[in-house]
Amino acid sequence: MPDAGRTSVDAPFNNADPQGYFACTTHDATYRSLLDGVHMHEGCVVLSGEAGAGKTLLLRKLVREASSSALRLAYCPTGALDFDQLLTFVCDELGLNVQAPDRSDSLAVFKQYLGACYDANTVFVLIVDDAHMLREEVVDQLLALTRSGSMRRGLRLVLCGVGRALR
Repeated sequence: MPDAGRTSVDAPFNNADPQGYFACTTHDATYRSLLDGVHMHEGCVVLSGEAGAGKTLLLRKLVREASSSALRLAYCPTGALDFDQLLTFVCDELGLNVQAPDRSDSLAVFKQYLGACYDANTVFVLIVDDAHMLREEVVDQLLALTRSGSMRRGLRLVLCGVGRALR
């Protein structure tokens, strides 16, 4: 019988709140690999696994614990966006002032932000959960950003999703 004092958010094994993180060998190793990937590699880190394996919990733990002067993170909870929607989300998350909400203006403002991050020895990490829902052309455009001149120095992607769809 459910405890009347608990909410579904408090239910064990049924949430992605990093406060409910239970350390285990597999999750700890995956989390360390995720941190290493964000800190040491350029480009993209992929976290894939079956539904319910704890991927979102690890991402939220990363956002909560890894934000620092060396890392700026933005967490997008869904991959059900086109490229322009994702770019708008990122600019909104970062509080960037985009004059006209079109791709060229948003990209220019975002590139300027990444340049400022680079000058301050800071890396911006875009985390997309449920990235298996991203259309292939959106993934291609995101990956192109990580290879684009000045942007690649200050941008990391973490794409997280179910199974083989991200491989």
